[in-house]
Amino acid sequence: MHPGDFDVNLDPAAMQQLADRVRSGETVTFETRHRRKDGSDFPVEIRCAPFEQGGRHFLGLARDITARKQAERALVESHALLHAVVEGTSDPIFIKDLQGRYLMINSSGARSLGRTAAEMIGKSDRELFAPERAALMMDRDREVLATEQPQTFQETRGTAELARHYLTTKGVYRDHDGKVIGLFGISREVTDLKRLEDQLRQAQKLEAVGKLAGGIAHDFNNLLTVINGCAELALFDFGGSPGGELLSEIHEAGQRAANLTNQLLAFSRQQVLNAQVVDLNKALQQVGNLLKRVIGEDVELGFELDPALGLVKVDPTQFEQAVVNLAVNARDAMPQGGWLRLATRNVELDQAFAASHPDVHSGRYAEVKVSDSGQGIDPATVVRIFEPFFTTKPVGKGTGLGLAMVYGFLKQSGGHVEVESGLGKGTTFRLYLPLISEASVEAPRRRSEPPQNGGGAETILLVEDEDAVRRLCTRVLSASGYHVLEARNGDEAIELMTRRAGNLDLLVTDLVMPRMGGRQLAAKLRESLPKLRILFLSGYTEGAPLARELDPSVGFLQKPFAPPALTSKVRALLDESTPAGE
Repeated sequence: MHPGDFDVNLDPAAMQQLADRVRSGETVTFETRHRRKDGSDFPVEIRCAPFEQGGRHFLGLARDITARKQAERALVESHALLHAVVEGTSDPIFIKDLQGRYLMINSSGARSLGRTAAEMIGKSDRELFAPERAALMMDRDREVLATEQPQTFQETRGTAELARHYLTTKGVYRDHDGKVIGLFGISREVTDLKRLEDQLRQAQKLEAVGKLAGGIAHDFNNLLTVINGCAELALFDFGGSPGGELLSEIHEAGQRAANLTNQLLAFSRQQVLNAQVVDLNKALQQVGNLLKRVIGEDVELGFELDPALGLVKVDPTQFEQAVVNLAVNARDAMPQGGWLRLATRNVELDQAFAASHPDVHSGRYAEVKVSDSGQGIDPATVVRIFEPFFTTKPVGKGTGLGLAMVYGFLKQSGGHVEVESGLGKGTTFRLYLPLISEASVEAPRRRSEPPQNGGGAETILLVEDEDAVRRLCTRVLSASGYHVLEARNGDEAIELMTRRAGNLDLLVTDLVMPRMGGRQLAAKLRESLPKLRILFLSGYTEGAPLARELDPSVGFLQKPFAPPALTSKVRALLDESTPAGE
């Protein structure tokens, strides 16, 4: 047979060219495909050489290279797969030799270092980066090569304002004999994760501080109730005496202390909110005149209010106070004058926003933007800006509770606050409050007006675990003509009512007490006295704003309170026309 009969690829011209090369004395090696008798073909490697034996002949050795071709194809496919993985990932991947020169780096890795792969191959860190940075990277490489154990390092790349954070794992690179011939590294960008960790850490820190502040405010409000109450009673009896001026100073200082504790309660989200359906545009316009006096004539006040802004349910007084606090801070940041802008709009906070802010639920919000052209805030201060008692103002110029109050009010109202600032770039606060649907708007409850005379002859059960507060309340109510029964806690109150026969007109109880709180005590007494009226006393509300859940036969009086406020609230509840249970 002629080779052309079973060689798939050789045509006459190719055969002639091959023959000419062999006749010239050349040994030729090439690959082709041979056909089997059944018609199938397979790859072969041909080595063809001339030899002389009674004439000139060709000697051809054919080797079946099917297995080799399969291995080569598998290797190519493996390389292609590896290349696809290495280049397809967003994680930087690199390999260095023992001298620190880059043997391989993927596009993501080169891009993260501000280079191209072609610029980095064959070069070391010393040739590519600043000396300080290169020295750090080389020290870490030497540490991994010395121990031959993989290690993970945290790295920060980019500028301070645009910093990107990475976790890089480095390990040794070995040849097929197990000898260390280099170093490999894989990085993972964790910028977003680090930001979330920082936010969570800050939220946990503020939560812990809030719990501490709430507990302190609760105990302090009990003391202030006694201090202010006794001072007011003493002023009533001895205001015109030589010591009256001193009593007035005590009472005024007590009132200032009460304001501080209220701000602490606002931060800790334990204040009592009188939640109402509010049009924020109208609320901002109403507070506008006050803001003009607060910020001064050298600061221009402007409004950009969305007429289609939805309604929210918040305490209007607390909202206005939050805006005033922000305006005061803005004024202090503009000693030479400037501008202050208040803007509103409806926004949708999506799942992505909620995922990056652990304390936010997705949904529809009203956004109130308070912007100024002031000096701005540096990043280190922004991190601590909502902490209570943290202030950059000189001693005596601020308490450090203004922004803490804003933070607490928004969180207690189901909202959120964001800060955008930079030195010399002004500051913008974005306040987010959840919108309500028209169907959720409730008609306000109507309550009777408190009488001018707070006295009466009804029977009142007073339950208060603080002895000094209980003695003060008993003195005030007894002086107004009421018959007062005293108990130090819920268990004592239940035992007293079990032994006692007769009518009970009103329960006045501290909301937060050991073992049995005011809510539990009221529920137990109403099982046998369904028409019983209730007045809760407390310095804070243990979370949910109590004012939203009160019916007309239930009242709330926040500590510290003045004696007239107690008698007025008691009389108002006793005079309600629709007791509970009727």
